Amino acid sequence: MSWAAAFSLVVAVAAPEVEGPVAPAEESTISLAADAEGPDGPVPAWVLWRDYVRVKRPKTRGTGLMIAAGATYGVGILAQLADIAFNDGLGSGFVDRLFIGPAMILAPIGGYLRGRDDAFVDASLGRRRKVKGLMAAGLTLAGIGAIAGLANEGMWWQCWISGEGPYYIEPPPDVFVPQTVCRSGVARLALDASALLVGGGLAMGLWGLKYRKDSRSYERAVLAVVPRVQTTQVGLGIVGSF
Repeated sequence: MSWAAAFSLVVAVAAPEVEGPVAPAEESTISLAADAEGPDGPVPAWVLWRDYVRVKRPKTRGTGLMIAAGATYGVGILAQLADIAFNDGLGSGFVDRLFIGPAMILAPIGGYLRGRDDAFVDASLGRRRKVKGLMAAGLTLAGIGAIAGLANEGMWWQCWISGEGPYYIEPPPDVFVPQTVCRSGVARLALDASALLVGGGLAMGLWGLKYRKDSRSYERAVLAVVPRVQTTQVGLGIVGSF
């Protein structure tokens, strides 16, 4: 048995289980294939070997995580509206952050998983999207949102802790105010915007990164069956990369 034939056995055992071939185009493989005899006549060699070049489709698309991110973000907004309606907007914003924070984590994870699944689907259809621009835009938005969010949080807690900063409101001298008063409306609007930029931007960026990486991996999964003729044996050899 030649080294190429031995390599074919390793490929057959090690290749992952799957739901659909994503690798070579049939025309490129048929041109290199040698026919074999089947019960109904000659069978192209690529038909015999193509099942070993498969990639298992991801079990999740990340859709549930993205829906959960939107839902938790919405609950955080509702908490803000409730505080404005029933507490004159004087709450510390803890409940808002309790929901908006997880939303910024769930959205990027969902985007990452969706990129993995989209890469599989597009590779199985023989297409590939251009994602470089979208990926760069998403990461840029996430960076802007992170900087704006940290600055906003710093000014917000500076007001609540020490009664200083641009969010602090000086109460009238003849009015007793039992607690520090801050411009919560502006601060919470900035919190909403920065959280949306961070979560959405990271989701876009990670989607693009994962999509590009997996698309390249699928494109490299090439397998061809070629005839090999030597002085002592005649057979089929496998040329491939994974």
